[in-house]
This record gives sequence, C-alpha cells and structure tokens, in this order.
Amino acid sequence: VFLEKATTIALGLLCTSLIARSLSVEDFGNFQYSLVLLNIFLSLTYFCGAEFLTPKITTQKSNSNKLITDAFFLRLSFSLISSLILIIYIIQAKTNILYIILLPLLIKETFSIALNWFQAHGKNYIPSKIQIFSSIIKTTIIYLLFAHEKISLDIALIMFFAEYCFTTILIFIIFKKESGFKIQKTSVNNILSLLKESWSFGIGIFFMMILQRIDKFYLKSRISEYEFGLYSAASQITENILVFFSVFITTISPLLIYNKDNYYQVKNSLLILIITTLFISLTIITLINTFSSEIFSLVFGEIYKASSSIFLKLSPLIIIYTLDLSISSYFNKFNMGKTIMKKWIISFSTSFFLLGINNDANIDYSIISITLGYLLGFLYSLFSFKMKDNKLK
Repeated sequence: VFLEKATTIALGLLCTSLIARSLSVEDFGNFQYSLVLLNIFLSLTYFCGAEFLTPKITTQKSNSNKLITDAFFLRLSFSLISSLILIIYIIQAKTNILYIILLPLLIKETFSIALNWFQAHGKNYIPSKIQIFSSIIKTTIIYLLFAHEKISLDIALIMFFAEYCFTTILIFIIFKKESGFKIQKTSVNNILSLLKESWSFGIGIFFMMILQRIDKFYLKSRISEYEFGLYSAASQITENILVFFSVFITTISPLLIYNKDNYYQVKNSLLILIITTLFISLTIITLINTFSSEIFSLVFGEIYKASSSIFLKLSPLIIIYTLDLSISSYFNKFNMGKTIMKKWIISFSTSFFLLGINNDANIDYSIISITLGYLLGFLYSLFSFKMKDNKLK
C-alpha cells in the first residue's frame, strides 16, 4: 500500500508539473480549483466511509453481501444529494466546465465499496496494482499531449476525472469477480440503520476534508487569478507532503501501536511515532525551504518561483498536522472516533470563523486562519489524550 501511494503521489506530481508548464498560471489555478470543488462535494459522500465499513466487513466476511448492498445505496444517496447541490452551484456560478465533476462525484465513493472489501480481506495488493496501472496510463497520455503541446484546461480536467472513474470501475469489476457479490434486497430502514451507526465517522471526515480545502475555496474570489495560481502550486506541494505522512502513519501504526496490548508499550510506541514524524517533517521542510526556488522552478516552471515564499508560510501547518495525525493513531487504538470528530469540528469552526470575519482577506490571512484552526484542533487532541491517559494509568 505504501509503495502504491508513493508511486501515485510521484506520478500525480509529474502530471501536475506537465499541466502547470502547459497552462497559464491563471488556468492552472482554475484546474486546481476544479479538483478542490470535486473533493469538497465528495466530502458529502463519506458517510459509511472506509474507516467504518472496512472493519464492519472484516467481522462479517461470510455474509457481507447485505452489508455492502446497504452501504452501496447509502453512499449512492449522498452522492445524488451532493450532485444536486453541485448542479445548483454550477448554475449560480455560470461555469459549465464544472459539469465534468458530476460523473466522478457519482461514481467514486459509491463504487469504492469494492476497495473496502479488498482491504477487509487483506487483498490490498489488487487495487494497489490497478491504481498504479491507471496512474501510469494517465501519466503517459499527459506526457504525450505535453510533448505535442495539446494540453488545455478542459483536457487536463478530463484526464484526471477519467482516471478517477476508470480506476474505481475497474476495481469494482474485479471485486465482483473475486467476491461473487450480487446486489441484495434492502429497505430504507436498513440504510438508515447503517447511517445511524456510521454518521460520527462521516461527520469527522466531512469537516476534515472541508478544512483541507476551504483556503482555496475562500481565496478564489478574493485574490487575482495569477496569485491564486501561485498559491495553488505551493498548496499542491503541501498537500503531497500531508498525504505522504497520512500514508506513512497509517502504514506504520498497526505495527507500532495497534498490535500492542500493554498500555505502557502503546504510550512508548506513540512517543517513538511522534519523534519520528516530527524529525522527518522538519527535515523535509528544511530541505524544501533551502532549495525552494529551485524545486518550484523544476516542478512547475520558472514562473512559479514566487510560490516558494508561500510554501514557507504553510510549513508550520505541516508540523501541526503530522503531530496531530500521530496522536490520532492513539485515538484509533482505543476507538475514540467521536474525539476525532470533535477535533475536526473544532478545527474547521475556528478557521471558518476567522475567515468569515474578514471579507478582504489575503493569502497571509488565509494561511494564519487555517493554521490556527489546525493548532486548536491539535491542542484539543492533546487535552483528550491527557484525559484518556489519566483514566488508563
């Protein structure tokens, strides 16, 4: 899984690099904004997400068809609701290009029940290979288009969203073959019952996803398209680093923390994880900031050199995020899902409030607002950890 994620991150960054070099700074910003919108509206579909469904399938391996059917229709319902909200937004924004988001919005989370089944059965290598295969195809096509100077904003969006759909559907087809899955009869009561069980996970993920993208959504109409393009480049590097740490901590947590039965071993392992992630994050930030101009010029092109100063201002957010993610592995160990939910609500509410009270905000104010949101959420995590620690001592 780590290899797959590392490969897809690297290939994704290469694709983004080729697109940034092909488009104007303004169009690159619009490209990034379209991806942000997809992820914002996708956040409405994460009820009964992987964090809830995968463990549930694990405990019902012999009779999971009914559970997966209920999850499929629950996710589809929220995907339809999210699509309707998106259509209303598109009509008001008067930008027809955003209709391209509708298909991946309907497909991605709904059909990702297949991915959860593979995870529950210890067969992650199958979707991982499909993801790498899809990423290689996308990268190859984008490179050929780049070489022939054929990349436009529309084509860039089509390539990214087509890959989302192709990968998801291919994984679902192989899942049906592997599992023999067939849609079962269900009812509204069954679906609502599943929603009652999973809503706290969905709420937490919803606020997390919104928080991670609210800065771009907020800045789009408040700064010039050129500035937004520069900010998007800095934000892209930041997001890649955050994804790297998410994958790293998710991969290492079972070995370091989840498999430990002795509480003091759990605490010692958590300390090791925190020190390790802190050291790695500081090293990465130092290296990037030392060679920031060269890195942004190499990845995005000479015109994006100014993005390096923006990345420097985003650096504290990376440190806070990685420390908080490490502590969250402790919460996961002790099934403290509601604590994680409350943390993300606090983080989002703080950032949303700070952004909302200043309509004339600039990039610096936005970064400060988002960073303070993450910081307050992290402080709540520390407080919750201390409270739980006192009970378990």
